[in-house]
Amino acid sequence: MIRRHDRYVLKAFWATFLAVVIFLTIITLVLDLSDRMRRLNRNWDTIIAQGYDPVVVMLQFYATFVPFIWFKILPFCVPLAAAFTLARLNRHNELTPLLAVGVSMRRIVWPIVFSGIVVAGGMLAAREYLVPQMSRTQMKAARILSRNKPNRISRVPHFHDPSGARLSMSAYLPIDRKCEGVSITHWADDGSPTRLERYPELTWDDTREVWVATSGGVRIPLTEGDNAFRRLPITRDSVAPVRAPVSLLEISLTRTRSAGMSFSETRELMAANPTNARFRMLYHELFTGPISTIVLLFVALPFCVYLGRRSAIPGMLASLGMAALFFGSGFLMASLGGAGEMSPVLLAWMPTVLFGSLGLGLYLGLD
Repeated sequence: MIRRHDRYVLKAFWATFLAVVIFLTIITLVLDLSDRMRRLNRNWDTIIAQGYDPVVVMLQFYATFVPFIWFKILPFCVPLAAAFTLARLNRHNELTPLLAVGVSMRRIVWPIVFSGIVVAGGMLAAREYLVPQMSRTQMKAARILSRNKPNRISRVPHFHDPSGARLSMSAYLPIDRKCEGVSITHWADDGSPTRLERYPELTWDDTREVWVATSGGVRIPLTEGDNAFRRLPITRDSVAPVRAPVSLLEISLTRTRSAGMSFSETRELMAANPTNARFRMLYHELFTGPISTIVLLFVALPFCVYLGRRSAIPGMLASLGMAALFFGSGFLMASLGGAGEMSPVLLAWMPTVLFGSLGLGLYLGLD
């Protein structure tokens, strides 16, 4: 049941929360914009020659850049806003009457906890439904602003196909869904290469959901025999032996440049690379990131209550200190999990479980 004091605390918290988010966002944008404007000035004529409006591209970049800033800062903003809100209520003696009539401190701060849950839920939903398109738009805008061709990704990493083959290419064209200068190496069970296939280009066929060798290619057997190292022609428009769909290929080739990935994209990567511990670690970190908002809030609330009676600064410093410990331990666990030292799932959730248990205990002991 929502009471009058709940609405008052909610209003105070959300006003403070929005102010903190806007303040930190503006600082980040100013720091990034100072460097981005220099690049835009150097590449202005090149961008126009490519057929793009520099101002429109810049607006598209920052329209998709800001949400990713929020993904980074929201876990900090919620406890900071809680510290300022409780300090303000204490300073104006607005908590004492509520405590005097029997309202527990846990009940007073419950609207703040509920707000943290709403923020975490919004981050989880945005991660799945908004991140993929925003990330692609931002990557394209970033390539335009950096004087690179927006429809050409060069120096792409090697790709391990689900069939067991290793695929390399000179460039990938995301708009045309085309690979250029492709080499596919097939391996035997004992780790020795069996054959090499080279294609000038491979194009994705949406109807058949296969990669098509539109310009043909050559096949070079690498095993002992009469055909060893002979160049055998591959006919035009034949289907290439690449099992990866275009979505998996794009995710794999652009993940290091991507501002963020969705749960479904990471699951696809994880299924295609079952032995890669880093992908399993990354998948679970997508969950622990938003949940860290609630964890840090539970840990910080008692400090905000007891240290913030006169000023928000002690509670704010305590919140930042706890956040530094939490994310520091998360970074350490990510390093161990990515290296395969222990179970990636266990390491990904360990900081969340430990700090969450501590925060829940501190929250239950508020009174």
